[in-house]
Amino acid sequence: MNNMPPASQQRKLPAPWRLLRTIIRIYGTGVLVFGFVYSAIESACRIGQPFLLDQLILYFDSQRNVASTDEPATFGAAYGYAVGIVLTVLAPLAIFHCYQLYLLQVGMKIRIGCCAMIYRKVAHVTWNILCIYTLCMNNAGDGLSGTVINLMANDVSRFDYAVIFFHDLWKGPVELVIVAVLVYREIGPAGLIGIGFLLLFIPIQAWLGKQSARFRMKAALATDERVRLTNEIVHGIQVIKMYVWEKPFEQMARKLRTKEIKALRGSAIIKSALFALRIVPKVSIFLTLVAYVYFGNALTARRVYMLISFFSVIHHSMVEFWPLAVTSAAEGWISLKRIQQFLLEENVRDHGMQTESRCGDVPPYVELKNVHTTWPNSNFSLQDASFRVEATAHRTAAVIGPIGAGKSTLLNLVIGEQSETHGTITVNGTVSYCSQKPWLFEGTVQQNVIFVDTYDETRYQTVVKICALEHDIKTWPHGDQTMVGERGYSLSGGQKARINLARALYRRADIYLLDDPLAAVDAHIANVIFEQAIRDFLQDKLCMLVTHQLKYIHQVEHIIVLEDGKITSQGHYSKELSEWCTSHQLSKDQKAPMDKILECLEKDEPQMRRTDTQEQTLPAERNVKEGQEDGTVEFKVYIDFLKSVNSIPIVAFTALLMIGYQAASSGTDYFVFIW
Repeated sequence: MNNMPPASQQRKLPAPWRLLRTIIRIYGTGVLVFGFVYSAIESACRIGQPFLLDQLILYFDSQRNVASTDEPATFGAAYGYAVGIVLTVLAPLAIFHCYQLYLLQVGMKIRIGCCAMIYRKVAHVTWNILCIYTLCMNNAGDGLSGTVINLMANDVSRFDYAVIFFHDLWKGPVELVIVAVLVYREIGPAGLIGIGFLLLFIPIQAWLGKQSARFRMKAALATDERVRLTNEIVHGIQVIKMYVWEKPFEQMARKLRTKEIKALRGSAIIKSALFALRIVPKVSIFLTLVAYVYFGNALTARRVYMLISFFSVIHHSMVEFWPLAVTSAAEGWISLKRIQQFLLEENVRDHGMQTESRCGDVPPYVELKNVHTTWPNSNFSLQDASFRVEATAHRTAAVIGPIGAGKSTLLNLVIGEQSETHGTITVNGTVSYCSQKPWLFEGTVQQNVIFVDTYDETRYQTVVKICALEHDIKTWPHGDQTMVGERGYSLSGGQKARINLARALYRRADIYLLDDPLAAVDAHIANVIFEQAIRDFLQDKLCMLVTHQLKYIHQVEHIIVLEDGKITSQGHYSKELSEWCTSHQLSKDQKAPMDKILECLEKDEPQMRRTDTQEQTLPAERNVKEGQEDGTVEFKVYIDFLKSVNSIPIVAFTALLMIGYQAASSGTDYFVFIW
């Protein structure tokens, strides 16, 4: 299996300006205005604190040093400075939670909006794109689900942090410039040494943020591959078990997981490096004080505490939050790229297909003129396909040919799932499509037949009858209210095919495209479906039927023969196509061996139906909801979590590091106090 990422993801993704402009147009004004007001208030309060602290310390110094020549501050002024310090702390807190709540709401709206656009895009994306995302035409939906799950579970969650930390991108450098000017005015050139040392690490932080974005992209692509492979394993677990392929697939999953962990480890190392840079402001204070003393100045408690307050502002904005803002913005930028790249993929109706609404005087028809198309990552191509079929002259048109000739591709062109590289396609009327591979969702049989249409009792009962589902519904324990299970796992292949066909026939349309609906049913049921459903029920409609059951082709009005991606002949059976059937030994007279096989299958059908009936009890049991425990988490759970590390020394060493970090952080203030 090819584990390389899809071709559409290997190329360098363009900048997501279109999606970003849309987000800014909707939410930009509120975020910018509210964020600017809060940031201005917070910065003013934090930068104003050192001046208030300076005046308060001067008051206490004047009380201890009566010989001071400076005019001492009054007792009321001292209280004013103290109240000012308290207010500079309370003022940001008064609006902080409202500000954070607003940003979280905006992030949530962006996340939900992107999820809605991704979900809508999935419903309109072409089959070509499914294949590009999977490099496998047979399991395109599984590969797409891996990418979509990753986009909706991981990528959109980055917007929450990007919105929260957005204003820290500009607030940190602005506060750094302001504090540098104030420190220079306070202690002169000595203050620039510490500031310069701090500035040396800003390019390093920016570079680490860029590397974090690179690792984020690698991790996202690796997660896409892993989820895609996991979906394929889950959906094909029966085949894997039958052929004892557990070990090879386990190795493949481990290889992809190792690749993903490697990218996640790189991102974690970068975050650890950014966290380790928190020591830089402490070193900057040390260098500033040493340089100040070296220049022949005397240290006082007022200057020390004022410098510590100034550098705490820089520590808060440039060391704690600015790296988070850089990494969050970089990861959000990558997520925007991935989401925009997916949203700009080709839609079903984006290419040059002409779809006309049904006119009263013009019968439904499908017309292809010199249509060419190719499959991605494949040598197959459909070349020069030209035909016109309409409801009046060709109410049933059979598309026949060997396996791999392009019959399903032809129907995909009509419904727009496959894009043409040359030629024009014209469809007059609404279309209902029955896929070759049955698709069922987890619901009742009736829900799978009705789908999104309104319930019509008469039409529903008619469709159930002509699709030979009446007997099955009677044998199921809950009739047509029986749950089919996920992907119809509790049904046989024939039952799934007939429900899939019933859904297509229940929909009121002008044109019905049926992709080999007779392949998964026995001969008797195939006769019922062909005579009652295709010929009688659709007598006033246009039906394009792909089939390998050539015994029916003499009853249709038009036949299209496909070989190696080319229409070799078309017309009525009695005229042009009898020679082709004879040359391929597919004449209706040579159906005896197949009839014998089908007769054997008919004999085994009651036993198969009994097995199907026994399986129907499973979905009812699945309706039982899983229970969950209430209350606090037991201490045993924490112990089991620590034991899962399988290394007591690592747990102990990590605990010691955490204790040492807290002791070092608190010890700094303690030793400054003693000094």
